[in-house]
Amino acid sequence: MFAVASVGFYAGSSFQDALIVQVASPAESHRVSAYGFAAGYLGGGLLLLLNVCWCCTPLFGITDWIAATRIAFFDVALWWAFFTVPLFRHVPEAPPTVESPGWAELWSTIRKVLSDRTVRGFLFAYWLYIDGIGTLQQMAVDLAANWACPPRR
Repeated sequence: MFAVASVGFYAGSSFQDALIVQVASPAESHRVSAYGFAAGYLGGGLLLLLNVCWCCTPLFGITDWIAATRIAFFDVALWWAFFTVPLFRHVPEAPPTVESPGWAELWSTIRKVLSDRTVRGFLFAYWLYIDGIGTLQQMAVDLAANWACPPRR
């Protein structure tokens, strides 16, 4: 289930990231992207804090941590729906291309990338960086449960 959910999440993120050309001109795409990432990290961090408080403290009156965890999962689903549905409703689809790129173009691009030492180095460094960020995102709940939350009995 985790693998299927991860594939769905990363595919969705890729499609969502590809929409930047639909909502911003090339001149303002960096600014719009930066604001989008900042708002996403800030909002996601606040939601994580709220959910950690639900799961780890009796602050909200939820004493059963299993129920609190289920509420947190539902809360995250509502959060994503709330911020994704407007995107689907208000951002138009890109017009279809006349001809879709084929496998030959893909392999040509891969050969060009692999032949450039600087690009290979960048991609390797980026892979390490993004893998670290991804690990932090995936392990945030475990970190909060083991580090910030006192054990409940």
